Amino acid sequence: MTQEQTLTISLYDGLMAAIVGDYMGVPVEFRSREFLQENPVTEPLGNGTYQQPPGTWSDDSSMLIATVASLTNHNLMINYGDLMDSFAAWYFDSMFTPHGEVFNVGNTTAAALRNYRSGVEPTRCGGSGLRDNGNGSLMRILPLAYIKCTNEEIDRVSALTHSHKISKLACRIYVRIVQKLLALRQTYAPEGMPERLEPPRKELYHRKIVDVIENLVTPEMQDYVIAEAFHRLANIDTYTINDINSSGYVVDSLEAALWCFLTTDTLSACILKAVNLGVDTDTIGCLAGGLAGSWYGGRVIPQTWLEVCAKRDKIVELCNVFDKIAAENK
Repeated sequence: MTQEQTLTISLYDGLMAAIVGDYMGVPVEFRSREFLQENPVTEPLGNGTYQQPPGTWSDDSSMLIATVASLTNHNLMINYGDLMDSFAAWYFDSMFTPHGEVFNVGNTTAAALRNYRSGVEPTRCGGSGLRDNGNGSLMRILPLAYIKCTNEEIDRVSALTHSHKISKLACRIYVRIVQKLLALRQTYAPEGMPERLEPPRKELYHRKIVDVIENLVTPEMQDYVIAEAFHRLANIDTYTINDINSSGYVVDSLEAALWCFLTTDTLSACILKAVNLGVDTDTIGCLAGGLAGSWYGGRVIPQTWLEVCAKRDKIVELCNVFDKIAAENK
């Protein structure tokens, strides 16, 4: 057993799988679904959209890592100013990047960081219009599932870059689903999940996930905008691939990631299915990876996929620091 596999529940589980999903998708971002159905991604690739070597992760992972770094600096407590300082260090100074270069930054995120640089209070920096519902806050929200936080805190972390109620609710749903998966692992598989999920247990976690979604969405359904945006989510696994959109719209991304997770039975199948949906391949791969890793554990990530990961040792070290603080706080 390696150092990376010593804990039953570890931030490494979700974070590394999310990062792997990100860099599996980077070379084919914006490729059509039709192209990827004919030329599917099956292993980490290089070159492609951004002409980067295999294992190069994007803004998704940079902001995930920046979030974890901020949390570890504050005893796993949320400090909104420090989070924005970390994001600004990434965007303006190329920190938390795989190769010292920032690429593929969303417009809403960039605008929020410029607002912060100009002196706007952190939680007021994010775009609040309906068109500001890209997936830029959802893609970095995973670490909050590994700490204790309120729904209001999740909202404020989203609002650092994306302040519309749709983005906030999407972040709440993702965090609470991951937390439910972690709780189910501890209850039903304390020594770790098997590599393949069998139907009876799959039905169990599906019911629990639906409960999470309904408990969060139902109270908001009197709001037409919310009702219209999230009406498919609780039944997303009943849809076909032709019904799934893989755009950068936050609800599309959440639906696609959850659909990939619910319609596969291994971590690698989930990530590959997400990437091969096409278009926003890195973020949907990242989101699906976060779900799958939190359920199956990081130990089942294929070794050949991990070997190419940029700055892998530093990511593992950061996860170990996070886990140590979490253990001390229990």
